[in-house]
Amino acid sequence: MLKFRRIMGSFYAKAVQRERVDLVLLPYLDYCTYALAILGSPFSRTAWSGIVMRPAFHYSSMGVMAPQTRSDPWKERLFHRLLNSRHLRALFTIDKTLQEYIHGSGRPHASRLHYIPDVTQPVSAMNRHQARQMLGIPNSGKVILVHGALSSRKGIDVLLQATESDVFPSNVHIVLSGEQPVEVEAILRSASANRLRLDCRLHEIKRYVTNEESAAVFSAADFVWVGYRRHYLMSGLLVQAASAGLPVIACEEGLIGWLTRRYRSGIVVSTSSPPTIARAIIELCNNPDLAREYGENGRLAYASHTQENVGRIMLDAIEV
Repeated sequence: MLKFRRIMGSFYAKAVQRERVDLVLLPYLDYCTYALAILGSPFSRTAWSGIVMRPAFHYSSMGVMAPQTRSDPWKERLFHRLLNSRHLRALFTIDKTLQEYIHGSGRPHASRLHYIPDVTQPVSAMNRHQARQMLGIPNSGKVILVHGALSSRKGIDVLLQATESDVFPSNVHIVLSGEQPVEVEAILRSASANRLRLDCRLHEIKRYVTNEESAAVFSAADFVWVGYRRHYLMSGLLVQAASAGLPVIACEEGLIGWLTRRYRSGIVVSTSSPPTIARAIIELCNNPDLAREYGENGRLAYASHTQENVGRIMLDAIEV
């Protein structure tokens, strides 16, 4: 953290030699959040602002399921010290729980923290029949989408294990779209994955997904899998699923679980329990009205997650 503070101070010193600097914006303040809280701004008397994404000291108080650490109390004190910094214009976070927690403290400087919606690549729509033709999926199937940079922490193994249940629907297909590292390739050599392949119910795009392919997988899907392990931060996939009007099957931990419960945009599951996951999938398959309700809840909840809205919030906050 100290290193990044020095680096940013060096960049600032070079910049002011060439031109006037009215405001410094740090798009990822997490590199040195607490260093700035302790040592102050390296930008002299210039106003500054930043975006934080990773503070977790408030999770327990806000009902977010996540590990607690002994450093949480002093991190909270330092965060308040940062908000009280003399030349800080505004601080932004994509974590709704952090904004609510800090504002609930009642401290005068709490108003300097602003929530900005997490923005991700918007999902384009495609004809559902055409999308399924591209992927080789019958119209009668139910499709679970696992999308993005795949890793062992995405819970793919437990999702595959859930398909081994005797009561698991035989018309459920799984689409994996995204680059597959070695660890994921090993998971996809499992017996459960091979059985799905033999049934033509496992569909893979093993590379970076193009915009057209992204439109196809979301348009073909019925549900989106966000059953991640040890992931406690926000996920852009929640926003993408919502923009497509799709319900999620989500982990119970972290912001993913907290947001899914708050907005009722899907079902939360234990990612250590394949039977629980199987029951959630069966419930969504057997109750299309509920699935549609979850999808619409998500669409409404994340409707403000646009670049235009984020820009407006930030400009309003840093404006003198």
